[in-house]
Amino acid sequence: MYVDNGSITSLYLSWFGGEPLLFFEEIVYPMSLFAKEKCYKKGIPFSNGITTNAYCINGMVIEKMNEVKLKNFQITLDGNRDRHNTIRNHNGKPSYDKIIENINLLCAGINNVKINLRINYDDVTLDMNPEDILLSFPKEYRKSIHIDLHRVWQTANSKQAKLFSNGGNVRLNEFMKLASSLGYQCHSGGKIEIGTFYSCYANKKHYACINYDGNIFKCTARSFSEINSVGKLQEDGHIVWDEKKLSRLYGYSPLENSTCEQCEYLPICMGQCPQNYMESGHTMTCVYKNMERNMKDRIVDLYESSLKQKQS
Repeated sequence: MYVDNGSITSLYLSWFGGEPLLFFEEIVYPMSLFAKEKCYKKGIPFSNGITTNAYCINGMVIEKMNEVKLKNFQITLDGNRDRHNTIRNHNGKPSYDKIIENINLLCAGINNVKINLRINYDDVTLDMNPEDILLSFPKEYRKSIHIDLHRVWQTANSKQAKLFSNGGNVRLNEFMKLASSLGYQCHSGGKIEIGTFYSCYANKKHYACINYDGNIFKCTARSFSEINSVGKLQEDGHIVWDEKKLSRLYGYSPLENSTCEQCEYLPICMGQCPQNYMESGHTMTCVYKNMERNMKDRIVDLYESSLKQKQS
């Protein structure tokens, strides 16, 4: 509907699960093909992405991904081979080597592919040679892979996390510097950007997370329960939004509190998560206060990544 009436100027379709590739043939491929053809008829740019464990990828799937412009991937690892395989497996079998193999297949089989390789870490992951991951990909593929480290949220209050909360995680800094030197783009602890005017992709006016039952959500980091739903998809394709909930979520500005107003990093942060702000009873919490890498190092990451993009 939004494509037909010209109310949007581009469409980005993003698949999220569960594991969406379990239903690639039944849902992801046909719906992507439908959306692509709709956009092309209207002259609207179309792009496609997916968050996946990458286990179900093969040559036939890649061929169809090319057909529906599926070029953007977020793929997760839980450390190097030994660490990952103790945490995640496929029906009891180790999954690390298969994931690495399939990432290389994506880089070889999809032109201009973009892979956000999210490495989840806890109190021991960084002491188990995560550098092994960086040597798993040929040099010519590394420009397509963005290394993205995130602490496992269940360990956010551990003694180690609190110890490093002032930007003092030396091992994390060492890993990021090595990744950059080996040709990867990289960042950690949540992306920072220049030239955007929102703190989260969910803040965008036309962003909608559509659940299987038609309920609409803004935040994907919350349970898909009725209380968190902000709208409903209708049979004709339009969304009936809950304006009251939306106004509570987005009816504030980071300039309304002195902490953000006086912060030199506001232009690349744009304030805290609206969802957290609402749920905390409008209590201000700096999103970067407890980061394990300091902001200046992360700005250097941003600068070096932009240089690599220009060079590629």
